[in-house]
Amino acid sequence: MRWQVFDVDNLAVGEFQESAAVTWTLGGSPTVTPGGSVKMTIPNDVSEKSWAQIGNLLVTRPHPDLPLWAGVIDTPWEATLPVSVTAYSIEYLMSLRAADSELLTSGSVEVILRKMIDLANAQQDLYFRIGNVNQIDATTRQETIRQTNLWEQFQSFAKRTATEFVMRPSVEGGRLVTYVDIASTQGEYTNMLLYDGDGGNANINGATVDGQIWNRVIGVGAQSTSQSRLQTAALLDETSAARQRLRSSVSQFDVKTPANLLANAKSFLEAFRHPYIKFSVKVFNSNGIFRSLRLGNSFFLRASAVRLPGGILAWSGITRIMSMTYSEAEQSVSMTLIGAYND
Repeated sequence: MRWQVFDVDNLAVGEFQESAAVTWTLGGSPTVTPGGSVKMTIPNDVSEKSWAQIGNLLVTRPHPDLPLWAGVIDTPWEATLPVSVTAYSIEYLMSLRAADSELLTSGSVEVILRKMIDLANAQQDLYFRIGNVNQIDATTRQETIRQTNLWEQFQSFAKRTATEFVMRPSVEGGRLVTYVDIASTQGEYTNMLLYDGDGGNANINGATVDGQIWNRVIGVGAQSTSQSRLQTAALLDETSAARQRLRSSVSQFDVKTPANLLANAKSFLEAFRHPYIKFSVKVFNSNGIFRSLRLGNSFFLRASAVRLPGGILAWSGITRIMSMTYSEAEQSVSMTLIGAYND
């Protein structure tokens, strides 16, 4: 695997070869924790270079059919020979920034996410830029950006506004730029089938029914007094309540009109009325499948060897890629796929 090294100005300064496994994750989804890391040894002659430095960036294209991966070298650095380094996925850069002062900002989801990135870039340009924007909530909101870790605030705001994001590194003119693509739902349907068993093209290593279940929801606004605070009537999903017991939630949304509050409460109920099923799946590059492996992309999955609640002995349906890890040693991609367990 060929690695390029970039300095604190995001300019290319060196390169080396070393095998590793790298992970990509989808941000903004409550089903996966974004980010990841890689730990690997580096050649002795590379460890002697001035550019083998904490804070510098590593970039690789681990396979011709897979996207770029970028990360940040940080501690721990194992200094005895052979030297090993730890690099955290490129979004880690935002965790190194906090706003200088508390800031009340207003606007759409895109406007507020842009502001957070601008604040992260202001102290020293990280070369993070908003990239592709597709079908996101256009509601005008107010958000207080606090003097805390900007990465945590970015993640939290994305989750609260049902906004998924993908970090897309790109080398342009010898400089690493990271585009943050945002959308209500990332990815596209691939029209491909993954299945286990005899003649299957996927190894299903695990399946877990998981997630919070809320099937009776009252939405409330973020107004400061009980007299001015907006509130919806209780919204109930009768099918979920009959099957999985009634589960009630009062959820707050930072909106200013009854219509927007109702829309947010309905979206919340839709998202949490049933649990989800999480699959651990490994695939090899048969029929060029790696070209279709992108965060958020959807596949039809058929899992024959699962035992689900209610006596269900198999599962089939649409699943999406939440994270994926490429192993150079195995020439395989291990993925976390999420599907609707019960609909």
